[in-house]
Amino acid sequence: MQVVIGTAGHIDHGKTSIVKALTGKNTDNLIEEKNRGMTIDLGFAYLDEKITIIDVPGHERFIKNMVAGVSTVHIGLLVIAADDGIMPQTYEHIEILNFLNVKHVIVALNKIDIVDDEWIELVEKDINSLINEMDFLDSKIVKTSAQTNQGISILSKEIKTMSNKISQKEKRDVFYLPIDRVFSKVGYGTIVTGTVISGNSKVGDSLVALPGDHNLVVRSLQSHGKTVESVKQGDRAALNFSNIDRMSLQRGMVVSQKNKINTSSTIIINVKMSTRTQWKLKNKQSVHAIVGQLPEHVTILGVRIHGLWGSMWSVAWNGKRPNFLWCMTKGIFYFFLNLVFFLPKRNVRIEFVDITTEVQGIAHMDRQNFNSKLEEFYNVAGPEKVCYLK
Repeated sequence: MQVVIGTAGHIDHGKTSIVKALTGKNTDNLIEEKNRGMTIDLGFAYLDEKITIIDVPGHERFIKNMVAGVSTVHIGLLVIAADDGIMPQTYEHIEILNFLNVKHVIVALNKIDIVDDEWIELVEKDINSLINEMDFLDSKIVKTSAQTNQGISILSKEIKTMSNKISQKEKRDVFYLPIDRVFSKVGYGTIVTGTVISGNSKVGDSLVALPGDHNLVVRSLQSHGKTVESVKQGDRAALNFSNIDRMSLQRGMVVSQKNKINTSSTIIINVKMSTRTQWKLKNKQSVHAIVGQLPEHVTILGVRIHGLWGSMWSVAWNGKRPNFLWCMTKGIFYFFLNLVFFLPKRNVRIEFVDITTEVQGIAHMDRQNFNSKLEEFYNVAGPEKVCYLK
């Protein structure tokens, strides 16, 4: 069977560097990831023909992407920098692995080349203490340096050894694949990826994407970068569909066989509280449960401002991290320019538009493409760019 490894750990502790050292692949593919030097969305690499590694972001702002990445993994690869030790997102990520019932964990103690042995021993004690608080069945600490490749071969060997201990879960006949990535490719159409939780599928099968009851026909299949005729339980799979638009599918949806699974508006949630939170759950308290879809009662309003000159927000935000001082200076300049020269001569109109459907359709995109799509939507007044708020 195929085994899925999911990285975890604090930002800048070297998760992506460890994956690159293990597989030779840099999983930061987005332009924004390369510009900012940090992982934002999920990345995928293969250790061998049976082991997939999913690289997840470590920043607290992208915790939902991290959860999406580790929700179907067999082994957690927790990366901890030896110079920093255990940090806030280290605690968060290891508890998420524990909550998601991941029973096997390997800790890559990274950056050992920049600290002394005495300090490493202290960090190891902290790590062992943290692991003992969790419900893991199997754990291992490997000292590594992605910079010098020290310990990388040992880490690879440990991953393969632990992978051999993973047993197949109880088999079910119904094909069930939660989507963790959606994209399109010229000449192929819409492609989704995910881990096959149960059942199997082959080329030509008629499937359905839920919720929404989107009918799908499997045009082609890939597993570990190779074209295959079928995929089965436990496989990492890419499914190419010939009859569905990319915007109709998004992360969090499920691909399954027709007439086998029903959607529901009522669920029962088993809550396990973090031992490190001060928050308490009370009777009849309203909470927000994130299940992967935008709640039906939420409406997103966009603001169009017609008649003003200068698209300062689109210039500042589209694809680049803005400089606050520059944005503020530019904003003040445009404000007074419009106030003095343009407002007396123009008909300025503010329009509030329901853009819930549009946002749902592009929510899976990276920030650059997301902003570009929103700019296309807002700038509808012809050649003159329209200022918009985000």
